Amino acid sequence: MSTGDTLAEKCGDYYILGDSGYPCLRHLLRPYKNRGQLTRVQRNYNCKLSSVRYKIEHCFSLLKQKFQQLYHVKLRKIDDIVDFIRRCCVLHNLAIDDDFTYEENVEVNLANAIPEVPYNEKEVERDDLDEIRYRNFVANNVL
Repeated sequence: MSTGDTLAEKCGDYYILGDSGYPCLRHLLRPYKNRGQLTRVQRNYNCKLSSVRYKIEHCFSLLKQKFQQLYHVKLRKIDDIVDFIRRCCVLHNLAIDDDFTYEENVEVNLANAIPEVPYNEKEVERDDLDEIRYRNFVANNVL
């Protein structure tokens, strides 16, 4: 992953998944607002996005269970925080590769895992028309 200054530079060929509280950006995929008029493709996109976000939330829960320091990170610089989280992920993956046994007591409440943000007319103004078209392209061609 690139270490550029803009979101596009940082993401490169990857995407950030967000909830409906975020603006629609080319490298930040978020669900369609459900006002009762979604197409089948849009509902499918929202379902897939929600499923992937749930898996990510579950992974974060696993990491926090194993590395409880993640609950109260005392680091202040973003680069240090990113490095700390990355090291936790590496240690987690090494433990999996070595068949390290760990008793998991992870409970994920689905109702709270992916909160739905209420629709707000002002948010539509934040969305760039090109970015909305790109999300439509992803919904129609990738998923």
